[in-house]
Amino acid sequence: MSAPAIHTKRWTRQEYDRMAEAGILDPDERVELLGGEILTPQKSPHSATIGLAHTALQHAFGRNHWIRIRLPLIIAPDPEPDPDLAVVPWPPRDYNRGVSSLGPAHCRSRRHNTLPRP
Repeated sequence: MSAPAIHTKRWTRQEYDRMAEAGILDPDERVELLGGEILTPQKSPHSATIGLAHTALQHAFGRNHWIRIRLPLIIAPDPEPDPDLAVVPWPPRDYNRGVSSLGPAHCRSRRHNTLPRP
């Protein structure tokens, strides 16, 4: 007798946001939506390396780029990854306008909607 098939639910960003608003996801618990799955990012000593890389990237890219550390990154309709570092080609005040100007076609053409899994 074979085991029954396991079906995995793939969550959308809208469902993920509703779970957070309803209190299902604890605001103090670090989770991220990646590939339709809700994941707990790793917690390890590599935070010092992230800090060093952040400083190096700030020097390399300058003030017209935002070097984001472990913040949700909206780059396509559903995934909302929480990368250790992300270089955004706009300063923080222009982030929403810059992302919305790309549109979903840009995300698909640049394959941003298919991110590597941790």
